Order: sequence, then structure tokens, then C-alpha cells
Amino acid sequence: MKLLKALAVLSLATISSHSFAVDGFQNVKFGASKTEVRNAYQKCQWQKDEYDLFCPNFTLGAIKDTGAYFYFIDDKFERIAINIPNVNIDGIGQALSEKYTLSSQPTQRELANPKPNNVYDFGFDKDTILIRYTYDNDMTEEIFLIYTTPDFNNKLQTKDAQSVKDQL
Repeated sequence: MKLLKALAVLSLATISSHSFAVDGFQNVKFGASKTEVRNAYQKCQWQKDEYDLFCPNFTLGAIKDTGAYFYFIDDKFERIAINIPNVNIDGIGQALSEKYTLSSQPTQRELANPKPNNVYDFGFDKDTILIRYTYDNDMTEEIFLIYTTPDFNNKLQTKDAQSVKDQL
């Protein structure tokens, strides 16, 4: 039912919107280094692993202290995924709809009956901006706002394949 409500809000995107090339998020361009990302978000209490950065206290408008994941491939910023509380998603959807063209969405069937362990994306601007609904095995819902390079998945797949090719 939540996904159907999201469709109603996001369907406004097809009425009047403009499409812009997404080249980063806020003031950080894709391709930036980890240092540049850290400097852009100095209030973050950064946590990192080998490849990515995590900000557990990210702020986006009225949303305070939410998680933001910054993904890097070959030490270059390629994607951000921000955890969005359910209460804030309608406003996010409306703001995106006013600025960008809706480029993809789940089917009516998927929206009416989401399945466990699945992901449902509403894509904007040629799917470089996503509102991603995820459901775990217990149907616990998480929502992410994702800004990504258009070739993120291909780059990641190539990198993964290179990392294991000698071990297969």
C-alpha cells in the first residue's frame, strides 16, 4: 500500500518536470576523492571500510541524523545512498517530481503486492536518481534516496570480476 501511495505522488512527475544531467550530489561531483567528500561534509562522524564511507549523522533538509553511504570505485565517488524515514518520503518524492522526469517505476502488480527480499525503484533522470524501497525477509521496509553515475553497476561488476578472475 505504501508503494501505491508513492506511485500517486510520483506520477505527478510526468505532468510537468525538467530533466537535468546529474553529475554529483549537492556540491560534490562524481569522481571526487574521499578527502573531497569528507571536506564537503565536515559535520559527519565518518566511519569507513576499505572502499566506502558512511555518515551516520547526515542531514538532508528536515531529516536529521540519518545514514548516508558514499560509494567509491577506484577511489572515485560514484554513488550516495541516503536512508529516508517513511514520514519524509512524500516530500522527497514531490521535490524530485518537480525537478526531474520520472524514467522508471515498478509495475502496478509489484506495487500492489511487494515481496520479501526485493527492491523496488522509482527512477528519475534516466535512473541516475532513485527512490529505492527495500524489503527484507520479514518485510521490514527501508527507503533510500540514491544519486548515482549512470554506469555504476557496470563499473562495479567489472571491478568484482577482475578481483576474482584469477581465483576461479
